Amino acid sequence: MKRWINKTFVVLVTMATFGNISPQGAVADNSDTHNHQQPKNPPFANEVEPPQLPKELNMLSVDWPDALAWQQEAEQFENREELIASFINYATVHASQVTSTKFGKAMAPRVRKGYAEDVEPGLKNVLRTLAEGLDDHRIKQLMFTSVPAGGTGEKIFHIYDGETGNDLFRFHVRRDHPPKDQYYFNFHYHTNHDNFQAHYEIASLPWGMNTPPHWTV
Repeated sequence: MKRWINKTFVVLVTMATFGNISPQGAVADNSDTHNHQQPKNPPFANEVEPPQLPKELNMLSVDWPDALAWQQEAEQFENREELIASFINYATVHASQVTSTKFGKAMAPRVRKGYAEDVEPGLKNVLRTLAEGLDDHRIKQLMFTSVPAGGTGEKIFHIYDGETGNDLFRFHVRRDHPPKDQYYFNFHYHTNHDNFQAHYEIASLPWGMNTPPHWTV
């Protein structure tokens, strides 16, 4: 019953979030990888590359307005299954909120249904794979960025190891425009196991023939 309630809550938050959260003005990282390989069933490595910036500097960045929110919530869980389920729920709601911020009020309503039906289920599966590859302590130390990239940047949010500052997971969206076709929003992710080079597609949502406006954050 508890798991059913959690799943229902996530769906309701997703549907309510799109189109109802105003974009937040902040400095954003517009960088992204451009390797569009799509290997299947990517592994998640436990060993990661050294952080580019000290954790203390990351913590003071505008990219971390609620950096410790998950760590504080995770402390209450001793059971691994409940911990992983809570992590998936937290990350899914966070993804919905940040994606809504990225798309803004003008664009979010048009992708709301496709996001809930196609993107979110795939993202949950990926998040479970990520969590199952980490021990309980590392799951509890994870940190989430909250400021998506503006302009044409792909970044939605990243997940870091809160103790080492190492980047583990990147959730992005790219604009695709195949020849003689409409525009699509390609939701995908990158992992640390290959230094974020490979591109793992979750789903592509159609937009239409007109060029999408820039992200408004």
